Amino acid sequence: MSGVRSLLRSESARVLLGVLLVASGSVVAHARVADRVRATPTPTVTVQSVQAELTAALRQRALTGSPAPSFQEVSSAPLTAMGPSPLNTRCWPTRAEWTVPLCAYGDLTSKTTVLLTGDSEAFMWAPAFAAAASSLGIRVVMMIKALCPAEAEPAYYWDDWTPYPECAKFHAVVDQWVKVHRPTLVFATGRSPLIVVGGSEQRADASRTASGFLRMQQDFHSPTSKVYLLPLTVASPAGDYPYTPPNCVLGNLNAVYRCAVPRTSGAFETVLDQGIEIAVAHRTVATIAVDRLLCTAKACPAVSGHYLLYTDGDHVSRKWMWHIAPALKQLLRPILARAGVKT
Repeated sequence: MSGVRSLLRSESARVLLGVLLVASGSVVAHARVADRVRATPTPTVTVQSVQAELTAALRQRALTGSPAPSFQEVSSAPLTAMGPSPLNTRCWPTRAEWTVPLCAYGDLTSKTTVLLTGDSEAFMWAPAFAAAASSLGIRVVMMIKALCPAEAEPAYYWDDWTPYPECAKFHAVVDQWVKVHRPTLVFATGRSPLIVVGGSEQRADASRTASGFLRMQQDFHSPTSKVYLLPLTVASPAGDYPYTPPNCVLGNLNAVYRCAVPRTSGAFETVLDQGIEIAVAHRTVATIAVDRLLCTAKACPAVSGHYLLYTDGDHVSRKWMWHIAPALKQLLRPILARAGVKT
């Protein structure tokens, strides 16, 4: 028994144990989680109606409708995310954790499994995917880790540029799970990775981002799992600037249209979208136009009706995600049909 204890103390053994447990469908220290979404999306919402809402929002003067967010809600948006969480906190591993729980949503008895993976940009989509999955009769499994983008990299870094080996271990766990369970679809997203080149700290360029996505797909070793990349919509200007949509709304409560961010503003991480475009050209991965649920062709509003879209510079509120779930379902249906799934 003492020999077993000493074995489990070794780092390599812990990595192997985590991979084996995930491969078998089990999870270290956590059971599989199936939380209910705490809001009912409006079924009449479509991609076209969302685009109409967003277009009108570009002329909107004040928060409208009922219930409109209060001053307190807007000012605390980054903490509350503008709504109750539909996700168990066990689905959000800490920096030190790399064996993540398998949090399942939608129809848990379905034979069709979809994986949602990546960093907090994937986490923010979970409410919409969960609601859409319930309506479509499929199961969504979420495997996410903070500041750990979906792209495969030889080394990862935390936002303070300290080494982040737990991210690589997380990728190994996800790769093994996909290899064993072969989900029908994989939806992946994340910021372009932080890298160090010649001692210089920077974000990966479009070419390296594309290569990271392509390596991710290869590392899955599951040719039957079709991979879709979610474009990233970042609403705050690049760099260390104190602007966020909630802050802007607080300063323009009677002219919230001023808080819309033009597509040409330079406020978006275009490198990621360019990387996705390069990766998709290889025809081994694809993309899904979820940016149509957040922005028009001209700009991304901070407010639409009584919804505050963003909780900070680059995360969308849960209330808006619940609202657009039927439109996401509309985007997912033809993708599932191409995969041979009847909905």
